[in-house]
Amino acid sequence: MLLLLAGCQATNPTDDPTPTDTVPVPTDAVTGETGHSGAGESAAHTGGPSLGVWVTGTELPLPIQEIGVAALDGEVVSVGGFVSSGAFVATTLAYDPVVGSWRQLADVPERMHHAVVATLDGTLYVLGSLGQGFRANGHSWAYDPVADAWTARASLPAGTERGGGVAVVVDGRIHVVGGIRGGQALGEHHVYDPTTDSWSAAAPMPTPRDHLVGGWVGGMLVAAGGRFIDSDEPIDVVERWDPVSDTWSTGAPMPTARGGLAGCVVGDALLTFAGEGDHHDEHGVFDQTEAYDPVLDRWTSLAPMPTPRHGTGAALVDGVVWIPGGGSHQSLEPSATVEGFVP
Repeated sequence: MLLLLAGCQATNPTDDPTPTDTVPVPTDAVTGETGHSGAGESAAHTGGPSLGVWVTGTELPLPIQEIGVAALDGEVVSVGGFVSSGAFVATTLAYDPVVGSWRQLADVPERMHHAVVATLDGTLYVLGSLGQGFRANGHSWAYDPVADAWTARASLPAGTERGGGVAVVVDGRIHVVGGIRGGQALGEHHVYDPTTDSWSAAAPMPTPRDHLVGGWVGGMLVAAGGRFIDSDEPIDVVERWDPVSDTWSTGAPMPTARGGLAGCVVGDALLTFAGEGDHHDEHGVFDQTEAYDPVLDRWTSLAPMPTPRHGTGAALVDGVVWIPGGGSHQSLEPSATVEGFVP
């Protein structure tokens, strides 16, 4: 992902999972019309020349937020999350943008939210998450789409368990940066090698934070935004990790400080979407879309998201960045909305 995980803590989550047997309705073809569309339709939302276009996809089978999101074999995959009742689930769903439909995959073996996910060589990995009472969980899981099955992999090293961080693929390994453990924002940086099923440590991120986004772009790992636990205190910090020197440097700050945002690398830029902590919005949620060019160390504002959300992630499939679900209000207010951004 990136994927990326993003979002905020829910209020009083329960233990009871919610059924997910709703049958989705396929989307129609993308049109050139501007404006919001009804459920199950697909319409273009343009921000003007070179700012990108938004399209609407098929709604999720259920409203859900604090999900792990990644692209896998031409589909958008959602893992875990909170449903409307406040329960967190093990549900794993896949969206095919071509047909415009969702299907249920094998559940991840344990219920989770704020999962840290990434795909590498045709396998989807969950590398840490949060559970009951927002307790950090270091368990790792690998999903095989051919077998539709999960297998356990090496857990994060003892004492480094976390969720709410970001996973970034670099040269055949997956870097897990930041996150939450024990009510503290983290700067920890660990690297998972799927070939040896082992973990190693790398230079920690200078600014501890959670609910951030990141990506490998311009020959560096870029970490952007996030927060210090409190959803009302988003940050604009950008830090960049150099794999040669194993050191971090500071980049140009985000134009809009945001936590619980979604992010995805497209071409030579890290795109960031929405998030929470907006004191100027009655629901506390942002609609901003901003792109970071690490070579120029410069940010550009793009077409805003039609439906502001937080607590989701972004996945690039066939040139479209899809953003499923998330929360429409700060804290717990799951949404089934699915929107795609065409750069």
